[in-house]
Amino acid sequence: MYFDLDNASSQDFPGGFEGPEKRLLVDFFPPKKESKVESHVYGLRKISRDDWQSLLDDAKCTIISVMSNEFCDSYVLSESSLFVYPTRVLIKACGTTVPLYSIPKLLKYAARCNMDVRYVYYSRKNFVFPNADTRA
Repeated sequence: MYFDLDNASSQDFPGGFEGPEKRLLVDFFPPKKESKVESHVYGLRKISRDDWQSLLDDAKCTIISVMSNEFCDSYVLSESSLFVYPTRVLIKACGTTVPLYSIPKLLKYAARCNMDVRYVYYSRKNFVFPNADTRA
């Protein structure tokens, strides 16, 4: 089956849902007041699972499971993934998840860790049917 997406409209695909991938990457300077760290759990990795869930509630997703190693904490989310490093957070999302809504709490939590933003990167693929998107 072949679909000519260049000449199609959203009416050609009734009930279809588009959820292009969105990525939010926020990189922070290392903690200002933390001395030499013996443990691999420092910086943003000190933020509790409950706090991450509160932040993710704002982004419209839920933690399903978490795995950690010496480098990062990896969260499987509904429609998304969250990767937390000591100085970096990456949210890869699709569907109705809105990563940008998580920024206010992320900045609040980073401030509690004595960390300042180094840079922010956000990307989103183009919609095939942008006129059919009713979200703000």
